[in-house]
Amino acid sequence: MINKYNNDYRLNVFSPITTDGKEYTFGIEGDLSSGTVKKYALTKEQESTLEEMINGKEYTKEYLIEKWGKETLEDLIKKGTFINYQIDTEGIYSRSKAYYSINKYGNVQEKLSAAKVLILGCGGIGSHVAWNLTVLGVGEITLVDFDVVEESNLNRQLLYTKDDIGNQKVEVLGEKLKAINPNIVINIKKMKISSSEELDELCKQYTCNLIIKTLDSPKDFSKWLDEICKLRKICYITGITTSIHSLIGPTFIPDKSKGFSEIFNVGTEFETIVGTMPSLGIVMYHISSEISQEAFKILAGVGTPKYINKILAEDIIIGKSMYIYPKNINLEKDPLSKAIFSNVNFMFLFGIVLAFAFTQLPWLPLVGYLCSILFALFTYETIQERVKCALVNNTIYMLFNLVTVISLNGENLGILEILISILIIISISSIFTCFITQILHIILDKTKHILSRSNG
Repeated sequence: MINKYNNDYRLNVFSPITTDGKEYTFGIEGDLSSGTVKKYALTKEQESTLEEMINGKEYTKEYLIEKWGKETLEDLIKKGTFINYQIDTEGIYSRSKAYYSINKYGNVQEKLSAAKVLILGCGGIGSHVAWNLTVLGVGEITLVDFDVVEESNLNRQLLYTKDDIGNQKVEVLGEKLKAINPNIVINIKKMKISSSEELDELCKQYTCNLIIKTLDSPKDFSKWLDEICKLRKICYITGITTSIHSLIGPTFIPDKSKGFSEIFNVGTEFETIVGTMPSLGIVMYHISSEISQEAFKILAGVGTPKYINKILAEDIIIGKSMYIYPKNINLEKDPLSKAIFSNVNFMFLFGIVLAFAFTQLPWLPLVGYLCSILFALFTYETIQERVKCALVNNTIYMLFNLVTVISLNGENLGILEILISILIIISISSIFTCFITQILHIILDKTKHILSRSNG
């Protein structure tokens, strides 16, 4: 933690200094294999100053400029080698903050401290993710599980010991996580989620930014989670095992990506009635590590989540893997389908414009305008994709119409007047298009949610 600034400079212990006996490198930069790292040949006096700073001595900026030169000093300050503030070198977050600082991630620790995560399942995957998030400093973690610790759990479930056998997992894990990091809030909930209503109530009781789902039962759980997270705009990440394979993903972002039940074929015909799943700790830790990285990216706002709109089915021992994608065609990933859709869409809209030009029926432009929005609504799933497509359709459709109207009635208009008219009409129609598309998206989303619940 940064405590104060002053005029005295010291060495940053998290900025490595290396030497081959002749030259020095400071900080972490460049590509080591390409030889692009900047090297410094120090004088005897500079080496003496450096040795004293290694031993804890501090110097004013004026003194360092005199000994090192202004350009070199500014370079080393920029690298973070020489600093004029105190940093935490002993606390639980000290190494993490140093990592964020070196990589210029910004105020990551503050973002993590403000985050709330709900972990569903505290077994081989959930317990490890909980530990990762605890030491990262996630502000509030809620642990949900109904089971007790058994000896067979000890081959894969982190932090449990033989002394914990027979005790509730959430109680044992909660106490141990609090002992590791007392700076965060750990909530525990002993329950088995057996209905969509119970899951919804849990999400209302423990508000969160992110859900970690490591459960694979009841059989309809993934559908419940998708419905509730869409409705409540909650991100989630899922990871489970099936037979010898791990299933990692998807990472669900509301209004941007698809959920587990929309990608993986979650059947309602079959349900496991007996049988114990075999497991290896190293497989569980691999899944947990991937989930934890995804969680960090979402909560810290750093990097791009890896498992959006896909599930990785993997056998890490044999080294075989495959990705499972959404069941419907994703036009963003399929250039041919996108091209075909665009051509059909624009030909249809152009056909309406031509029909209006020949018939002058006053209601035809409105029909074309509504069709330009409906094309977007029934082709894409997320609100961003729908609005973007509707705006493109609207702009092209309006241009078709304006060209037709001007060619028929615009002989008395100047070029400037025509351009201003086009700009005003497209701008106004774009505003209406955004508004109408979002309203229709909400109506469609609510309707699908009601129908899916009534069918379930």
